[in-house]
Amino acid sequence: MAIQITQGSVDELDLVEPLWLGLVAQHREVMADAMTFVDDAESWRRKRPKYRATLEEPESFLLLARLDDLPAPVGYLVATVERESTNGLYDLWPAIGDIDAVCVDPAHRGQGIGTALLEEAKRCLLDLGCTRWAVIVAEANTDAVRLYERLGFAAWERQLVAPLFPSTDAPA
Repeated sequence: MAIQITQGSVDELDLVEPLWLGLVAQHREVMADAMTFVDDAESWRRKRPKYRATLEEPESFLLLARLDDLPAPVGYLVATVERESTNGLYDLWPAIGDIDAVCVDPAHRGQGIGTALLEEAKRCLLDLGCTRWAVIVAEANTDAVRLYERLGFAAWERQLVAPLFPSTDAPA
């Protein structure tokens, strides 16, 4: 089966909902001990408007992955360009591509779909003048970490998260 990657539009957001929910399910599985999760309907209710706002930005895009014999997308990627990125500490490049999400239908993982989406995103980001790209990935999502590392991504910063407890409720 050949993978076709096409540029999607904000009007096609509802096509990615089942794929988003697949990503949510995977995160629930690999991060069950680290986080609490909202239910599927609430998750999409929160994510959809964020995607809409992102895709209304001029240098943002949605890529859809399809297989020859299937009408619905089997994967998607959302990315945007951040210009003159600086955080007050580093001089972070004139343009960096931010990969917001790479989602592949669980039934089609391991078939090169994520790689194809990322390769097309790389081409698009280079065309937009990016000299770097970045993605945030849960450390527990080891399959995704391997995919990104295979494509040249490396850890740069590390975000640590801990629950806050009032001093009387702190774990022993």
